[in-house]
Amino acid sequence: MKTSFNIAWVDDNFNDPTMDLASQLSRKLKRKNGFSLVTEDVYAKVTKGDFNSLLSNLAASIDLSNSFDLIVIDYELGNSATGEKIANKFRSKLPTLDILFYSGKQDAEDLRQLIAKENVDGVNCVGRRNLAEGTYTVIENIINRSHKISTLRGLILNSVCEMDHMIREILYKYSATNTTQMDQVKNKAVHLINSRASQSSKDRLKRQSVEDLLNNKSMMSGKLFGTLEEIKSNLGLSRQQLDLLNSYRSAILDLRTTAAHAKEATCLTSGQSMLTFKNVEYKRGDIDDICKTIADHENNIQSILEGMS
Repeated sequence: MKTSFNIAWVDDNFNDPTMDLASQLSRKLKRKNGFSLVTEDVYAKVTKGDFNSLLSNLAASIDLSNSFDLIVIDYELGNSATGEKIANKFRSKLPTLDILFYSGKQDAEDLRQLIAKENVDGVNCVGRRNLAEGTYTVIENIINRSHKISTLRGLILNSVCEMDHMIREILYKYSATNTTQMDQVKNKAVHLINSRASQSSKDRLKRQSVEDLLNNKSMMSGKLFGTLEEIKSNLGLSRQQLDLLNSYRSAILDLRTTAAHAKEATCLTSGQSMLTFKNVEYKRGDIDDICKTIADHENNIQSILEGMS
């Protein structure tokens, strides 16, 4: 599941310390939606660099998880540049991308008139005094659009794939330290790949590289995590990291299994769409909690990986 929200920001005062907007939004998104906020200052690229290249790159990657979710544009950009002209260029190349247009001197209605003169559709306009709340409302609406129950399955599976990749990286780094640790990873991986294999077959497997073993078609999410469990006591983890890791199987792997096998159905009492598997039901109201749980575990595994650098 995508648990970051990416904003491209066009403001000549983006780095002004009095603009505490990013930290305000970051705290609120984390608390209420389980999302981390990623902002990129693209003012220089837009006003001084190759704007067309930026637009082309965005257009080519707009459906990727690391592309921008929202463009935020200030009205006054210095050097006589104004935001509605910039918004027009973004919209002409990116017709579906959300845009927020704001100003410290103009109110929302004035901004809407400026945008209307440029014939730019689908732009959210807020005065700077209401920027934090207005921006958060736009972000929450975008998140809610994407978090339909029909897309929940794919979001969960994609998120677990991302965590699988990080777990592999942890195991690679651990095994690269010395031969003892390499043998520990190999022995566990071989056992999980085929615990009933003959000794000669196991010996052949052990001659493979760690990379080959961890990418074996049998090494699915549960077995990758099982290999990580084998070495977790040697990673110098904090109590908080260890507690989250100990709940990974029930919180994440069971969630993945449910998502992979669940059917979409309709709740007889509320009429809501939901995913069901055995006695488990996921409804629209569960999505935020699921997102927060996944974000906690993604951040935990990321912190373990970064701690090994």
